[in-house]
Amino acid sequence: MLSLKIPIIVVCVVVLAGSVSGCTKTVEEISRPEKVQSLRIISYDRETYVDLARRWKEYYDVFPSEDAYGNWMSAARYAKDPDYRELLDKGLSRYPANPVLLFLSGILCHGAVDNTEGMQYLERAVAMDPSYIDPWFALVIHYMQRDDMEEMDVALRHLIERNAISDVVMDFSFNMLAGLHDNAILITNGDNDTYPGWILTRLMNYRPDVQIVNRSLLNAEWYPLKVIREGVPRFITSDELNELRADTEPPFSDTLIVRLVKAAEREKRPVYFAATLGSSQALDPIRRSGIILGLATLVSESTLSLSDEINQIAKIWIDEYRTVGLDGWGIKYATEGHSDKWMAYNYAASLSQMIESLEVHAPKYRLDLFHWYCDHIADITPQQHYDFMNLMWCRFSDIPEIDSWCRKKGYFE
Repeated sequence: MLSLKIPIIVVCVVVLAGSVSGCTKTVEEISRPEKVQSLRIISYDRETYVDLARRWKEYYDVFPSEDAYGNWMSAARYAKDPDYRELLDKGLSRYPANPVLLFLSGILCHGAVDNTEGMQYLERAVAMDPSYIDPWFALVIHYMQRDDMEEMDVALRHLIERNAISDVVMDFSFNMLAGLHDNAILITNGDNDTYPGWILTRLMNYRPDVQIVNRSLLNAEWYPLKVIREGVPRFITSDELNELRADTEPPFSDTLIVRLVKAAEREKRPVYFAATLGSSQALDPIRRSGIILGLATLVSESTLSLSDEINQIAKIWIDEYRTVGLDGWGIKYATEGHSDKWMAYNYAASLSQMIESLEVHAPKYRLDLFHWYCDHIADITPQQHYDFMNLMWCRFSDIPEIDSWCRKKGYFE
């Protein structure tokens, strides 16, 4: 982390009963904190964001500027500062043309039935700074809510043209889609497993048969009925949705996903959970009863045998998975909290979870998948998981090449 250290002298003036008294406070140096980036790019724990918010406030107090206030508010948002909204309103009042503050104000309206005010903030943000990419992600959702799919596609295209999504993230979505059955429903979790999927299915016409349903958006009032109108099996009515919201504490998304899986099974539509979908009490039993197939878990009944499923995904993994991002220089030097690193970890985690199935049902693909792992993943997996992932391969000691590799690394005594 680079710090800009600047010696300063702060002069304060106190006015008392008509007299002026000067006081001078010497500050030896101040460090400019790290720029706060979207969780799509880098993610820290809450304590880190609390510290960043504190440091940016201290920096702003000495060097007040629009940029410093914007970074302070970005950190305060992720830190869940209880005074965040009040501070944001004050900042926007002071700096009404600041793109970051306009963006942060715009996303406060996410999920509201009337998103007009939020969209106006976001459109002002991109008008102030067309190169500022964060508002375009939010505008995609606002245009979707208004059923303005043409403008939604324009916003998605803008993300591609501005290189807002890394090759690692784009490849991940491509590879995840590659392994799905026809007419599948894919449940995704956040930005990095959703926006690339929309770009691929809508703009690039890759797997347009797949419908993507975002877990987070299911908490919005308008989104569940929106995906039903677009062809997802009807898993709830408008009246039932209103009753659910009246009787249940948010978030509601996992309850809706359970209903969606059941509705899709009745219509014999395959449903998958993305590998990035987080754990929860409602979803974990469904996931455990499913089949891990590459970067997604099939949670509905399969029309194929388990052996056919495993052999099919193994072949797709070897023949079709893209690795441009994984083989690039950027991911090798990215910090541990960088999203590209965690996307790479999902490959290793998925392979480790498929190890037993490969051994039983698709032994002929073990060596090829081991080579794929060594060529693209082994050196970039987060260090705390490195040995664990390597050890998983060592159960294939019947393959001389793998056995030799494990012995060289000292995994066998």
